[in-house]
Amino acid sequence: MTLPKMSPTRRQVLSLAGSLSAAVAMGIAGRPAFAQLTGKQTQGTIAPIPIAIPEFVGDDPKLGAEVADVISADLGNSGLFQPLDRRSFLEKVRDVNAAPNFTNWRSIHADALLAAMATHDVPGVERTDVVTRTH
Repeated sequence: MTLPKMSPTRRQVLSLAGSLSAAVAMGIAGRPAFAQLTGKQTQGTIAPIPIAIPEFVGDDPKLGAEVADVISADLGNSGLFQPLDRRSFLEKVRDVNAAPNFTNWRSIHADALLAAMATHDVPGVERTDVVTRTH
């Protein structure tokens, strides 16, 4: 018997994305960064860090796009990050375990890159694996 593939509800996507955003912002998600992320402080204000957040890879492109959109909005609304427009990206992340070509990301002025994978392990239940790469 084959179980039908169930799409996640908006509430599930938002809940997952909110949790993931908090974990990423607090620096406890994923693997350790390969470089230290720094911000600029000028006259008592912190300049938002330009961050590239491509659509997450995985077996469900819609889920990957939705979770990436929510995380991008959450990080942007924090005031600490400035998510870059995906239309400016020179490449797509296809494998979160492969080292990204930071030259391409730096050329669009990204100081950070959040690459992640969102997958369905059980129908109707999402699992999001996160690999963060910063430069």
